Amino acid sequence: MKSLPKILFALLILTACGRSGEKKDGSIGGDSTNQILYDQVMVVHDSIMPKMEDIYNLKKDIAEKAGNTANAERKKQLAGILSQLDTANNTMIEWMHEFNPLPDSVDKEMAREYLESELERVINVRDFITETIKASEAAINKDYDKKNKVAKGKTSNLKKEIDRIPVTVKPVDPEVIDPIVVDLPKKDSSISRHVATIDSSSIKTDVVTPIEKKPVGKPFYFKLVNAESGKEVAGEVHIVESKAAQYQGFKANQLVYLVAPKNSSGAYQATIQAPGYKPAKVIFNYKDPSAVSSGIGEKQETIVTFDLIPAKKGDYIDFNNVRFFRNSTILEPGSRNELDGLADLMKEKSKYKIKIHGHSNGDESRDIITLGSSTNIFALDPALNKKEKATAMRLTELRAEAVENYLVSLGIAQERISLKGQGGKMMIYPRTSTLANYNDRVEIEVLKGK
Repeated sequence: MKSLPKILFALLILTACGRSGEKKDGSIGGDSTNQILYDQVMVVHDSIMPKMEDIYNLKKDIAEKAGNTANAERKKQLAGILSQLDTANNTMIEWMHEFNPLPDSVDKEMAREYLESELERVINVRDFITETIKASEAAINKDYDKKNKVAKGKTSNLKKEIDRIPVTVKPVDPEVIDPIVVDLPKKDSSISRHVATIDSSSIKTDVVTPIEKKPVGKPFYFKLVNAESGKEVAGEVHIVESKAAQYQGFKANQLVYLVAPKNSSGAYQATIQAPGYKPAKVIFNYKDPSAVSSGIGEKQETIVTFDLIPAKKGDYIDFNNVRFFRNSTILEPGSRNELDGLADLMKEKSKYKIKIHGHSNGDESRDIITLGSSTNIFALDPALNKKEKATAMRLTELRAEAVENYLVSLGIAQERISLKGQGGKMMIYPRTSTLANYNDRVEIEVLKGK
């Protein structure tokens, strides 16, 4: 499925991030105005790249904090921050994939409109990433009492700091109504004494029905099913539009609300990713999505069904969120969902056999962290983890083994799994780039299907 020359070629294009469209003299389409617009886009692009590394470092810090706290509420808050950082990171990656200067043959006015829209879009991406980092840093630096209490006279702004980040539309369940909390007067207060003198028999009691919150936007339900069995499939939905900085990511098979796209055509693209299944996508009209609709739900939501095709022999399963802590064999907490999805597929496809390929950033030996005597493969534990010197090949073998152990713990027979460490031979990004952490990964090769 993957050949090294093709991968290297794709890397060159992606790393260039659109600069390959320049002429040797630096012009874009021979129009000085368009050249200025292009240069402005790339200046903003270059200002964003260092922030990508900031996101990576923040995620590492937050994941470590999540692994070291036993407070369920705190873990939930940290998971929310991680999700926001992932969305910010993916927004930039999505823009990098899509941005491409138009060739000289394209009408100069069309090229100008495109570059103007891309300049606006990348500025919005930059602002979104900056706000996300700022809010995340503020949130994780808040003093957090073990009992989850806030000091007298102060209120926690964590939720406000996360919620005010623009662009992302979080799924909302309109059936969940937040109750209105009213502080009752203290027993010895003047108000309570006054209330106590009132004859309760004269008071008319009415049942107050909470007002259902009306989410912003139109309701949608993106349903993923196995094309062969018809069973529901776990996965992610990524919603993007071509000429505006709106990126939304959420789990499939749940009610979500989307705001209208900013592009003139009113179109969105939905890309589906489910571990063990071939990717799928569809472009739909926001105002009239009937062309892709498979029905209307109870909340008047448009149901969009994706019949996913399971991977077959020779296919590779790529993960978006299966990541390791730097120079370690410890999985980041966000890896769990995709690995669970792979396990579900293997349970359904009892004849599937796979090979886990481990990869690392760089091919040199290094000091690494292994599980040691810890039993938590999703969190760093300095007291129980073990440090050792290892080659890149050894590191990737241990990473593949970590994934194997988790799949086996979920009930997958070990004889259905084989391992291969690749070291740093097949990196996706340059060794020292701000996206180099994505080289630390695993890929799944399907050895036997059906």
